[in-house]
Amino acid sequence: MRGESQMKQFQMYQCLNPDCLHKNPAYGDPKFCLRCGSKLLLAERYIAVEIIGQGGFGRTFKAIDRYQFDEFCVIKQFLPLTKVFIGDFSADKLCDRIYYSSHLLQW
Repeated sequence: MRGESQMKQFQMYQCLNPDCLHKNPAYGDPKFCLRCGSKLLLAERYIAVEIIGQGGFGRTFKAIDRYQFDEFCVIKQFLPLTKVFIGDFSADKLCDRIYYSSHLLQW
């Protein structure tokens, strides 16, 4: 099964807590970060396996979707530095852009 091989190739699960980001061993399918105790399974569905990018608005993680036969997907974590940095962007416009770009991304 393709999904099983993808899960096995990743030996670590990435913590999504912005103050932690600890890489947890995937052995035994852990549910919580060993360092900070945060949940590793986002929305009871997605598991982050590595950071693939970051910028002024947040981070992007490569992830595995447990509901889609362990297919790869992307998690976009919104972490604005300050309200001043956001400038003229409204939260609605920014969410619309993220939603649109998430539909363009396919692994």
